[in-house]
Amino acid sequence: MIVDDEQSSIDLLKWLIKQYCAEITEIRTARSVQDALAIIDEFQPEIVFLDIQMPHQSGFDLLMSIKQWNFEVIFTTAYNEYAIQAIRFSALDYLLKPIDESELIKAISRYKAKRIFAPEGQLLFNNFIQNIQQEDKSNFKLALSGSGEIKYVVLQDIIRLQAESNYTRIYFTSGKMFLSAKTLKEYDDILKGHKFLRYTDHIW
Repeated sequence: MIVDDEQSSIDLLKWLIKQYCAEITEIRTARSVQDALAIIDEFQPEIVFLDIQMPHQSGFDLLMSIKQWNFEVIFTTAYNEYAIQAIRFSALDYLLKPIDESELIKAISRYKAKRIFAPEGQLLFNNFIQNIQQEDKSNFKLALSGSGEIKYVVLQDIIRLQAESNYTRIYFTSGKMFLSAKTLKEYDDILKGHKFLRYTDHIW
């Protein structure tokens, strides 16, 4: 499902999906939160491509109006560094407008590799809302996705991150460890500007 107030953005994303994502066989669209709520209830989508900034009510308003999710959210947004960092810290997915076909394909691949359905999707979104309301990004909580669980941590509790094949082992001040499904390179990108340093194959 595509939710966007601009018809041109809907048309472009629909065309890209039909051209490059053959596994998506049915698409519904909405140009307002109210229309989307009615369609979601009836259509039960697996993925919602959700524009953040819409007149009257935002994409966030839509998500906060749904009691229980059973779909994955991929935000579509114009560049906003603070919002994007909050999204990435919260282990949510996004596409920058204008949407590029290669990034769309990657987003669908990520969805197929590890689906995060309710209630985790809602918990991730709640963490995102808390992050974006922070005045200082150093207070963001980082959502760590592992095997069957999500862990939320403040950066001050992390000692180091260490590459382990396509995973990352994270060491905490408590002496505990966590194996995340993200690569060290992904965390290197996410943690830029947060006083972590790259040392050989570790981040300190």
